[in-house]
Amino acid sequence: MKTLCSLAILLVVSCYSNAQQPLNKTSVSRDSKRSDSPETTFETYCLKNALSVIEVVEGKSSQYVLSGEVKPSSTKAASYVDYDIQLKEEETQYFQISGTNTILKAESLYRLRISYALTLQKL
Repeated sequence: MKTLCSLAILLVVSCYSNAQQPLNKTSVSRDSKRSDSPETTFETYCLKNALSVIEVVEGKSSQYVLSGEVKPSSTKAASYVDYDIQLKEEETQYFQISGTNTILKAESLYRLRISYALTLQKL
């Protein structure tokens, strides 16, 4: 019984001492850095990373199931908003850029969330 009481007191004291420890400064500064920077939002990440361009050799385009056709963008860093593409949850979409042998790949939201979470862990 004496041992049980001493273990209970030790548990209470250790819980109290852990509650009184200050926050880890590096994690606090990292969290504030994430919230202050507009680059770390998921929406901004999607605007920058949702699209990729695939150069296709003639005859090889049949390996992609095309979701439609888009007009070439005037800006080099165009996003899915510029092409008026709606990202889908679990489907990677492929669009033929009209007048070229190029396919525009729009990643699924599922894959974007995973890669976004991985980039946050690297910070």
